[in-house]
Amino acid sequence: MTDATIQFRDALQAIYGPLDWLPEPDGAIHRFRVPEDKPGSLNGWYVLYLDGIASGAFGSWKAGGASTWCSREPVDAREAAQIRERVDQARRQREAEQHRRQQQAAEKANHWWRNARRASPDHPYLVAKAVRAYGLRQRGVDLLIPLYLDGRLVNLQRIAPDGDKRFLFGGRIKGTYSPLGIIEPGSVLCICEGWATAASLHQHGGYVVAAAMNAGNLLPAAMALRVRYPGQPIVIAGDDDRLTDGNPGAQRQTQRRRPWVAKWLSPSGRKTPPMTSPTSTTSPTGNSPMSKPDTNVINLRPDAATIAPDRPCWAVYEHWVINEKGRKLRPGVYWHSFKRAAADQDDAEGDAGDRPITDEWISSPVTVVARTTNSDDGSEGRLLRLVTEGGIKEWIIAMEVFGGSGEDARRALFGMGVIIALKKRGTFMEYLLDQHPAEVFATTSRPGWHESGAFVLPGRTIGSANVRYQASNKAQVLFSRRGELALWQSEVAAKCVGNPVLTLAIGCSLAGPLLSLVGVLGGGVHLVGDSSSGKSLAQLIGSSVWGDPGVFAASWDMTKGGLEIEASSRNDTILPLDEIKRADPKRVQEMAYSLANGQGKGTMTREREGRAKLSWRLLTLSSGERSLSEHAAISGNAAHAGAELRMVDVNAGTRTHRAFDELHGLEGADFHRQLTVAVGAHHGHLGPAFVERLVADDDKPGLLSDFDGIRAQFVEDNAQAGRVADRFAVIALAGEMAIAYGLLPWEPGTALSDCRLLYGEWLSRVGGGNAEDRQILAGIIDFIDKHGSSRFSDVDAAEVDAKVFNRAGYWELVAGKRLYLFNKSALIEAAHGFGLTRVVKALEVGGALAKRDTDRDSRKTKKYRIPAGGSARLYVIDPEAMDSEGGGA
Repeated sequence: MTDATIQFRDALQAIYGPLDWLPEPDGAIHRFRVPEDKPGSLNGWYVLYLDGIASGAFGSWKAGGASTWCSREPVDAREAAQIRERVDQARRQREAEQHRRQQQAAEKANHWWRNARRASPDHPYLVAKAVRAYGLRQRGVDLLIPLYLDGRLVNLQRIAPDGDKRFLFGGRIKGTYSPLGIIEPGSVLCICEGWATAASLHQHGGYVVAAAMNAGNLLPAAMALRVRYPGQPIVIAGDDDRLTDGNPGAQRQTQRRRPWVAKWLSPSGRKTPPMTSPTSTTSPTGNSPMSKPDTNVINLRPDAATIAPDRPCWAVYEHWVINEKGRKLRPGVYWHSFKRAAADQDDAEGDAGDRPITDEWISSPVTVVARTTNSDDGSEGRLLRLVTEGGIKEWIIAMEVFGGSGEDARRALFGMGVIIALKKRGTFMEYLLDQHPAEVFATTSRPGWHESGAFVLPGRTIGSANVRYQASNKAQVLFSRRGELALWQSEVAAKCVGNPVLTLAIGCSLAGPLLSLVGVLGGGVHLVGDSSSGKSLAQLIGSSVWGDPGVFAASWDMTKGGLEIEASSRNDTILPLDEIKRADPKRVQEMAYSLANGQGKGTMTREREGRAKLSWRLLTLSSGERSLSEHAAISGNAAHAGAELRMVDVNAGTRTHRAFDELHGLEGADFHRQLTVAVGAHHGHLGPAFVERLVADDDKPGLLSDFDGIRAQFVEDNAQAGRVADRFAVIALAGEMAIAYGLLPWEPGTALSDCRLLYGEWLSRVGGGNAEDRQILAGIIDFIDKHGSSRFSDVDAAEVDAKVFNRAGYWELVAGKRLYLFNKSALIEAAHGFGLTRVVKALEVGGALAKRDTDRDSRKTKKYRIPAGGSARLYVIDPEAMDSEGGGA
């Protein structure tokens, strides 16, 4: 052992106590167990150099600090710089090693979580703590608690039946958290230490809670959540560790407080402090709601404040208050005044200071926050803040309700949890009408992009604090959230890789907000495949981007007016429509046109004035066993090429596994079942997160440039195919942007390649050229196949064929090939829905007119002598030329 090594060891022992090993002077980072640390942990580290200048550094991973030691002072600045470089190199090596371990732990966490089963409610730890499982999973006998950072699963805590807790080796802990409940705007977010404490608060108090897992992580977790939810009220509650030396729970709360924390709760010193919550304070068994007697329980009700209102006046209190006479007043709306008879007497005496006062409770707390103006029709309203037992809510009341009794408005408020004194119903409406807030908000009854540049959704507005969504309280809640984005990414999006139909469904959902920004018209894709092939699963996955798939997805089984309402309520997103066979065959093509054009039918009011039309801009994700044209043909209607272009058929039935190409090692039924369960548990996160990034970027020129680059990769030979190419390109753009944003766990280029594949399949199926031309040629071919022997006969025959009824024309043999000679009426009949001029143009483009006279008046016909005598001008059609041109139609 060299003298330098001995000196280095002595320096280490001075910090960490006796060591039973010798430092290795090899310049590499070594780890060791710090005395009094947990068994198995290696938080200490050191690096020692012996290259003529014995120097090194040591520290603790846990503490994050470092000490530098050298056997002698450096002789000059160059030597000092060399020593600093060695220390920096050690730090960089340590950070790289730490990052590598964190990455490995995150991969293991995601793998374990995906393959773990749902936690048993009878797990000994849950039973001991008297809490529910709340979505935990179980691997063997160990509970798995997920830890998230920026919406990504990065670590797991394993809890054995005896309560022993271990994190994954090397996994990140600082800044991570395990959430319970859905974070809604305005609701209080509580941050506590352990998961059992969080489960108790959530179970018995109804709070949204994030478990930081230890006292040292309370503030880092709070800071991470503040970045993720900038406007959320945050309450930090640490454990009362008075039985532990130094009481770390208390210390962490009292140091480095932040002004954005709504409340820091100090240790109460009580064994089981009382709990004030929106719900019950005891568990169903009658025990204390808290599983840990040393936990500081959140008390959200501050001490009652003393008030002195300027009577008479209205007032709203969201907490208990004490009036000037010392009387406690519960939260609510009040009318502060004087008792009438006593007031008259006091006026006569001239002593107003001794007047008997009255405080009339009108309702639970309802505050008029702002005046609202509806951007759709200019109508006014009032934005109300409602404090109910279910939490804080917002509601917009239209001013027109004050023209009547206001009964409907009060009924709606009762439905949201507001309590109004039955004998004060008129007074309550008078209170609302008497408020004159200075702030003005804009409202809209249609989700999606607002004229202010904000993206409006029911319950939240992205990009503006002064725009709100206004809808009836009876409207169905389409845009909802549940679970976690990270779990949707790992359990749903990851399994869509290799499945173009599924990636297309997600791209369709994300493309809705891009349509107006890149100038692409609405339309849709129609998934065609046999029953139970997987089409409905694609629609569930697409729906889960914005809300609950069971609610967000719609059906073709509705009237055209109902379809317009469904489309308008999903503006700038996606409209999933299942089972086209349930649509009215006579109107299905008209409905497809309406969806793509984004305009509803005009109607009139009772006063015979024009009512505002519904409008929308979205993509439709349809499905069915039949194509749009096949379903329309059931009613005898000819297929409209325009309708087929607006609802493009996509093969979702004859792929490798019917609608799927890759099952990721599962059986088809298991693959379908797992994804169905996953989208039900985690949904509604991706769409809003995508729009948030879109609004934050605010780069329309760059967006247009990106679209142009992607659009150039979709080749078309006419304007009609170009419209379809536009649609596939914007779907691909949405997917690639989400990948770049880190919202989709796919390799860059995945969405583009899948969209190009499906577009290429469609193009090869329908062929090139004009869609109407293909439809006309296909109709004429079908007519010849049906009536070639019954309505046509040999033009060179000596006599008229008496077996031919309702003659369509004749045929003649030319070089062994039969040409069909159509009369005018039969040609129009064969190409049902098109005029003669348009039919002839299609035949010319397709090269199907085999003969014609050269005179000016022939009009593309040829004059023939017919068996009945006389002559007739007939259209000479070569079926073989048509078949090669329009065979794909």
